[in-house]
Amino acid sequence: MSTLPVLNNADMYHHQSDTQFRDGCSLIHEMLKPKRGESILDLGCGTGRLTMQLASLVGDSGRVVGVDPDSCRIAVANEQLKKMDDIPVTFQLGSIREALPLGPFDGIFSNYVFHWFERAERAETMQQMYDILKPEGQLTFVLKTNQPQLNAIIRDIFHLTEPNLDEESASGIKMDVSSVWLQHCSDAGFVVELSEVFRNEKAEPNLDRLLQFLKASIPNFQPSKLTDDGLQKLNNRYKQETATRFPFRLHY
Repeated sequence: MSTLPVLNNADMYHHQSDTQFRDGCSLIHEMLKPKRGESILDLGCGTGRLTMQLASLVGDSGRVVGVDPDSCRIAVANEQLKKMDDIPVTFQLGSIREALPLGPFDGIFSNYVFHWFERAERAETMQQMYDILKPEGQLTFVLKTNQPQLNAIIRDIFHLTEPNLDEESASGIKMDVSSVWLQHCSDAGFVVELSEVFRNEKAEPNLDRLLQFLKASIPNFQPSKLTDDGLQKLNNRYKQETATRFPFRLHY
């Protein structure tokens, strides 16, 4: 089963994920466009912010299931759910395999998740997503792709915090070019109706904010390992205009 990073800082992530939330809302409204009464799977739902958005669109007659392998994030999601009026949302610990008995679904939504999947398990995971959808169902996702600027930022940060590991091993982020994901989709039986690669111009205002976000998002990342000298090197290398959190994103 493909796994996502298991974190113990879910509360931090819940308050640090505004960019993902905004991007996810755009993806929901512009691409997925769920209708009232539909059933939607939010794969890698995190703390459930976007799951709630999906629920507001499918209405009382619909159904939304949020799945995430991080028990801390699921706990935060369930606490948020208690504050809401009765809405058609269920949160489930796990990933796509745990979601299979809960289908079929009209749509699968996944926001900045697929680049965490182990490469050896992607084909099976994509096939499981295809199988859990209704015949006219839709898969909509956004992910980080293999791009030089983003790779350089991750490489330089993790070279200073985990000098004995390459950036992929240290961060857990497994990025590939878009054609790799197009092939996975086609092999599973999906008809790709739209794919886009475009630059995200949003940047963190400073290195400290960037490191805070990485701490909230990446398992085992410890910014405390950065020395004053290392921080100065990063500050000199990545000014405000280039210290972009996620310079590129990919829509399907």
